[in-house]
Amino acid sequence: MNKWVVIFLCVMSVGCGVTQSTGQKKSAEALKNADVYVRLGVVYMKSKQYDASLKQLQKAVKSEPDNALAHGTLAYLYQIIKENDKAEAAYQRAIALDPRHSAILNNYGRFSCQLKQYADAAELFQRSYTNPLYQAKWRPLSNAGLCAVKENKLAQAETHFRNALQLNPRYSPALLEMADLALKQNNAPSARAYLQRYAEVAAHSPRSLWIGVRTERKLGDKNAIASYSLSLRNNFPNTKEAALLSAK
Repeated sequence: MNKWVVIFLCVMSVGCGVTQSTGQKKSAEALKNADVYVRLGVVYMKSKQYDASLKQLQKAVKSEPDNALAHGTLAYLYQIIKENDKAEAAYQRAIALDPRHSAILNNYGRFSCQLKQYADAAELFQRSYTNPLYQAKWRPLSNAGLCAVKENKLAQAETHFRNALQLNPRYSPALLEMADLALKQNNAPSARAYLQRYAEVAAHSPRSLWIGVRTERKLGDKNAIASYSLSLRNNFPNTKEAALLSAK
């Protein structure tokens, strides 16, 4: 899974008392089944068994057609396997069922951004992070920042990343993006500081190491350059970042 990826799960509880009508019992049972199918679908999805995941998620929406989470998770799978038309339809169905489901709105926003539908993405992210009941607002805020970077709206992106870090100072994706933005703005000391914070909460990636190399080149720290370079060559020798390092 890449940096955009946010797998969401909800714990759904259903009461099935003896006073329920037959129809209510059937509905509750369908909801239980849908929850199980969604969970299985996510397990398969995380292990990249996409055919198996698809079967489980299709069972989920068939079992409980009005389950927003089932449709939203199915949409996310379609997004991964690049069935864009099906993903769009499933996202729209999920949001129609639950217009305030922030995790689904966030994923739909990422999908829209991937399709370069930037205005739609911005609206979806805003709907996600302005939901007062949503606890993880830093995720859609950070994703909104990533989308703004794609539009080359760097000031707007920085605002989103800063807001995300105000809510969660240890959120590694936003820390890395702030390091990259600082480097683009020729502010190497700030890039170093953000990268150091990133390294405290996340393992280095080829991208973070390459940011580190370029940052320390600007700052003239030969030891730090050597350290980042060695780590990049040894741990990620077949990446584009390692090739850029060798080309320099």
